[in-house]
Amino acid sequence: MDKLDIGYQVKYFYLDGKMTMYRLYQSRSWYIQVKVDRQAEISVYANKNFTDKEIEHQLTTTYKRVILWYQKHNERSLINLEKNIIHIFNKKYVLKKTNKKLPKKFEILGSNIYINLKDESDQKEKLEIVKTIYDDSITNYIKNSTKTWANKMGLPLYKIKFRWLVTMWGCCKNTKKEILYAYQLGAYSKDVIDSVIVHELCHIKFPHHQKTFWDEVYKWNPKNKELSRILNLVDDH
Repeated sequence: MDKLDIGYQVKYFYLDGKMTMYRLYQSRSWYIQVKVDRQAEISVYANKNFTDKEIEHQLTTTYKRVILWYQKHNERSLINLEKNIIHIFNKKYVLKKTNKKLPKKFEILGSNIYINLKDESDQKEKLEIVKTIYDDSITNYIKNSTKTWANKMGLPLYKIKFRWLVTMWGCCKNTKKEILYAYQLGAYSKDVIDSVIVHELCHIKFPHHQKTFWDEVYKWNPKNKELSRILNLVDDH
């Protein structure tokens, strides 16, 4: 998705008989992208050639799917600060505070991760430590695997970034020559992570979700549908 920096329009549509507001951003994308945040605020990114009817149809189907995604995602979230639970490569770990000074502010012992934390109620501080854990244990694998797959597929290697994402696992930005991955991917097995890597790399050649794109995905990852289901993805978005 490549957003144009021209602000947004406030628009409305009917959702289950209720007038609902959304922000419409103009983009260069070949498809309509809908984002719903945790406060249920809706943002839509669409090419100016899409009609209101097309946008509203996508809004209705995507909104309901995203709400269900939130519910399932919260049940098995990669990180649950309240319960002090995180997952790394499909393995569950429990965060435990320790007064012992640790070089990296954390130490993994078995299924426990001991962390240096000044204030256990400070969720922001805890999140920063968890980010350090993921940077140490997850990002190197994803970077190396992306490089391996890009070489195998004969594609250029884009700059790789990581963020906490909510409604997507990755995003290929061709104009910036970068791929953005969700930290949450680290909750899953490596074959599932690789399926997202292949998906995003295929967008370098095909910046859309049309048949040619999916043909390329299945050429390199025949098990895409099976692995995508684990991430609650479908092949029609």
